[in-house]
Amino acid sequence: MLTEPATSRFRSIFTGVQKPVIAMAHLPPLPGTPLYDRTAGVRGIVDAVKRDVHVLLEADVDAIMFCNEGDRPYQLKAGPEGAAVLARVVTECAPSDRPYGVDFLWDPVCALGVAVASTSRTWGHGPAMLPRFCVSGDVSTRTT
Repeated sequence: MLTEPATSRFRSIFTGVQKPVIAMAHLPPLPGTPLYDRTAGVRGIVDAVKRDVHVLLEADVDAIMFCNEGDRPYQLKAGPEGAAVLARVVTECAPSDRPYGVDFLWDPVCALGVAVASTSRTWGHGPAMLPRFCVSGDVSTRTT
């Protein structure tokens, strides 16, 4: 259950929206993982996510969360190549007119690094404040 401060923060991001729809943009497997498509490369990942984000924006979702769902089996610590590519994808594909977030399964430190690299602000449960950032778990979002 969300506490009052967390609820207030959430409501401040989604002003005027009773039940916001936060859609997922799942990245294909990233470099350094067993299913990574070397033929398509990083450009293929960016292009696939751009297509998905376009569809989600056309559906008028309230926010988009970017996540490395294609990286199976999931690892507890992200490699530098995965963090770098997720940051590139978020930077190139994030909407400019609504909140977006980043998540790196199961590495909250990596998620925070990608949020900072992509000029995101983070949100979630139990936040701790940094200059212009609110850090929590492995979820983050940028307010526009």
